[in-house]
Amino acid sequence: MLKHGLSGRHALRRNGFTLIELVVVIVILGILSASATAKYMSLQSDARIATLKNMQGNIKSANSMVLAKAIIHNAKTNYSDVEQNVDNWDTTVKNCSQGNCVDIGDLWVYLKYAYVDRNSVAFILDADISGLKTETVTNPTINKKIKVPKRDKSKPGDVNYNCTSAGESKCEGYDFCQCRGKVKDSKNVDRDSEFIIPRGFPYKIENHTGGGCYFAYSSAEYNKSDHTVNPPVYTLKTGGC
Repeated sequence: MLKHGLSGRHALRRNGFTLIELVVVIVILGILSASATAKYMSLQSDARIATLKNMQGNIKSANSMVLAKAIIHNAKTNYSDVEQNVDNWDTTVKNCSQGNCVDIGDLWVYLKYAYVDRNSVAFILDADISGLKTETVTNPTINKKIKVPKRDKSKPGDVNYNCTSAGESKCEGYDFCQCRGKVKDSKNVDRDSEFIIPRGFPYKIENHTGGGCYFAYSSAEYNKSDHTVNPPVYTLKTGGC
């Protein structure tokens, strides 16, 4: 016998939901989920942008200190072979014999015209970045073995791996990946550059949407027309983050 004189139909209604009520609940949950996802994606984007901006600021600060240290230690601010159109920079500075490197603790970083060269930039950043391999070489100036960045290019994410060569590959396994490419400066000159790309984004910069999501550091270059050094270029793209 049903209590309070309720009919069977009304009693059943108290023990469940109608189809309309279930649909309303599902719709509300969907709206809340979409809102939470959008908020989460926005936070991820903000975090990437903030980190890339910090990288840019850290390298600028590091370059000021490295430049001062290079001058104190009489590191070259020019490069005679390049001035004579014999561009063998990579082979000549391999052992730091030309005074084109300085130590930053237990690691020596390569310089170009007394500024950090693009192949060493990722080693200065305090972040999880691919390709941070090192090797030991002899510095004949101080007659000691020193540890320097290894300029490898065997796979995507290595210091010297070309961004375009990676094809459709994306940065995976690290918070950020690096690759080598070109950036046009204010004079429309291609500059040898190192790109730092967030996880999940393609190495090929042309495939980035919304203006890109990366930090690029371009090495200093010698200006043959007026025999001066063009300082490094810092390029920050965050529209696609």
